[in-house]
Amino acid sequence: MATRPVGLRAFDAIVGAPVKSPSTSGRRSTKGRPVHALEPAPLPDEEQYVACLEAIRGRRDKVETLQCDIERLRQSLARFESICQTRIGDLVTELRRIAEASREAQTRLAGALAAAELLADEVLDVLLEGLGPEPELDFDDVSGEPSTAASGTTDNPTPTRAGPNGRHDPASLKRLYRDLAKRCHPDLADSAVERERRAGLMQRINEAFRDGDIEALRLLLHETEADEPAFEQRPTADRLRWAREELARLDREIADLRAELLQLHVGELYRLWRRHEAGESVLDSLEDDLERRIRREGIRLDRLTLTHRRLLEQQGTPLGL
Repeated sequence: MATRPVGLRAFDAIVGAPVKSPSTSGRRSTKGRPVHALEPAPLPDEEQYVACLEAIRGRRDKVETLQCDIERLRQSLARFESICQTRIGDLVTELRRIAEASREAQTRLAGALAAAELLADEVLDVLLEGLGPEPELDFDDVSGEPSTAASGTTDNPTPTRAGPNGRHDPASLKRLYRDLAKRCHPDLADSAVERERRAGLMQRINEAFRDGDIEALRLLLHETEADEPAFEQRPTADRLRWAREELARLDREIADLRAELLQLHVGELYRLWRRHEAGESVLDSLEDDLERRIRREGIRLDRLTLTHRRLLEQQGTPLGL
């Protein structure tokens, strides 16, 4: 059986696929013991580096695909949300207004009930005053100094938290930005595809510099290390180290993008949009549901207001209070 070419064996070694060796199944030694295949020898650093570069290209394509999928989905959801706002925005506003009024009415009613219970307790105390035995004074506890609990002081005062750290040194931001611009400027490209890639990098660099995000600039400096003109003259071990770190970074980015895409898929807006795209009368159903909720919440508000008014009347409190 023929073995895999050297380039493919190098790629297998990087991404973790097993290296195929000639099958020894069924072969046994003269003593009846199975013959095991020998472990493949480690690949030279140069071959591993070439395989890493191929894997990096695949990961970057995946990142670009996920970013495009997320952007398209966000645009679709934004358009659908705009349609919803036009159709049912006034109903949503009205429902929120009535719900807020109901919460305020419930708070006033709870306050009136608490006042009524306090008044009842005070009346009961007056009626019961003098009916029980005189309480005994504990002179051992009488002191002219307030207790720790009463004074609100403790032996261990709560430490104050330090304020947020200051901004990064502007000189460091400018130095990083300047180094990245020299390395990644689109004018250094030798093809249309490369110019487009560098233009995207410069956009990210400009945004990070504008936001004062020094950590993002540092990550970009590492990500674009291979764009340094003298990078290919470095020792193979150094280039291989960068390639492996770049693969790990791209894997993390892919995981984050997949999580972001999943978060969009599990939202209520996404489910409504999918039903709308499938031809269901989603907006009609939303409109009917909102009108029902507005009527129900309006009835609840009327009951809360009426109950509060009756309670104030029983207490003899002016209705304006």
